[in-house]
Amino acid sequence: ALSRMATVAVTAPDSSQKCENFRPSLVRQQVRFCKDNPAFMDSVKRGAIWAIDECQFQFRTDVGTAPHQ
Repeated sequence: ALSRMATVAVTAPDSSQKCENFRPSLVRQQVRFCKDNPAFMDSVKRGAIWAIDECQFQFRTDVGTAPHQ
């Protein structure tokens, strides 16, 4: 699934730099939380993966705005 493409172990010793690498996707407060709470980031990542997987499952049959052929 798309949600499983990027895996990052944020609890590594250089976690501060890894948090900075997320800056394009996160607001300042989220980067600060990442730096201040590296032990929580695996749980945050798992929660995001579960949420994306559930969303994909719920909308698996929804054609939405897919182009018609």
